[in-house]
Amino acid sequence: PGAAIAAGFNLEVWNSLSKSDQAIITAISGDHFQKSLSEFNLRNAIALRTLVNKHDVKLRIFSDEILATLARVSDEVIQDVAMTDDLTRRIYNSYMDSRRVSMEWSAIADEPYLKARRLYENFGKKL
Repeated sequence: PGAAIAAGFNLEVWNSLSKSDQAIITAISGDHFQKSLSEFNLRNAIALRTLVNKHDVKLRIFSDEILATLARVSDEVIQDVAMTDDLTRRIYNSYMDSRRVSMEWSAIADEPYLKARRLYENFGKKL
């Protein structure tokens, strides 16, 4: 499974479907995406455990200095590309607005939740 799934419809075909059929297809697509993403994340976690425990892979995290440099350089490249035409600039600005909002949400929702889960010493113990 992969984390990115897309379904495309010819607009005329889509418009020829009843509102009920469109709603069913939309709901099924969303459900399938969520299941696929969940399976993708679980299988990645299992594969990582295998790499570490069976193949003695040592995990390392990039330093803050490396991450900051990567962020700065990639931002420079992306901004150069974004300024090539009006459509690309608008897409870039829209993406960055969305990213800022998502990061604000993650900072108060996802990050504290994960921190709280890590603090609970019995997390993950079988009963």
